[in-house]
Formats: sequence, C-alpha cells, structure tokens
Amino acid sequence: MLKQIRAALDNSGNFSKGDLEQFKVILQRYLSGEIRVDDAYYDLLDNDLVPMPSRCAMYTKVEKNVDEEEELKKYINKKIFSRG
Repeated sequence: MLKQIRAALDNSGNFSKGDLEQFKVILQRYLSGEIRVDDAYYDLLDNDLVPMPSRCAMYTKVEKNVDEEEELKKYINKKIFSRG
C-alpha cells in the first residue's frame, strides 16, 4: 500500500489538473490525521488515482510500520506540498 502511494506520487506529474487536486486533497487529509493511510489508499483507489492491484498482487495485511509511514509523509510533503 505504501509502495503504491509512493509510485502514484512519482507519477503525479501525469495527472490531469482535476486528478492532481483530488490527489492533493486526499493526501492532505491523511497528513492532517483526519484519515489513516489505508483510508487514503482506498480513497485513491476509488478515485482511480492508483491502479487497482491485480489479484495475484494482493497481500495479507502487514503490521503497521511507523518508520515507513513517517518516511511516506515526508515524501508526500516533499513531492506535493514542498515542505520538509
């Protein structure tokens, strides 16, 4: 899930203006603590901003890694909001 969000960040330059704004809104809600990372991921999926994983690529739920999530937050700020 974190890898898919990071990949979407890397490809966000290819989004339409409307998609980019929706992407930013979802990520801002995540950064502010309004939603959790899995909620942000599902919102991104629902809005076709990250690709639907293929059946064989689905994994069992992994334990939350706080360090990886903090790195993702820093990456979001750097790529999208130019903070941090």
